[in-house]
Amino acid sequence: MSTLFSYNPKKMIKSCIVHKTNKNYKIITQSWTDIGLRLSTEPIFILPLDCKIEDLLESIFKSLAGTKENVIAPLEKEEYKKYVKKMISLLKEKSFDSLDKNSSSCNISQENERLVITPYTYTVKGGSTLIEEEKVEFNLVDHIKEEIVLKVIEILDKF
Repeated sequence: MSTLFSYNPKKMIKSCIVHKTNKNYKIITQSWTDIGLRLSTEPIFILPLDCKIEDLLESIFKSLAGTKENVIAPLEKEEYKKYVKKMISLLKEKSFDSLDKNSSSCNISQENERLVITPYTYTVKGGSTLIEEEKVEFNLVDHIKEEIVLKVIEILDKF
């Protein structure tokens, strides 16, 4: 669900969305706005599908580390349009809807040592839905980070 804003009443401290297109992995950092919504923000990482596991791992954890709090939400119509245009340009996409429709994706959320990977499914124009029953949880203390990235790849290949 790569819409610009999303709401999650169970706010996780760190979050990103990983998309797998036919050519790339696109990792979008998610930050928390001053009004409690999640917002797609920089940093954004684009890696080729044949990248090294270590590079994908590093990009995902840099994205999680890049999560910010109290980002000012672009609420005015023109400000919002400008922000969307900037994010779409950075992602090298036509629209968020096009990205959602033409990729598989998952949300990665981290709160302290707990990491949750939840796949998305594209439903209708402008929307994707989390597939809660496919959610996978890890304790970062107990798991090697490479295992986590391999699970992300497996989920993206499955959906």
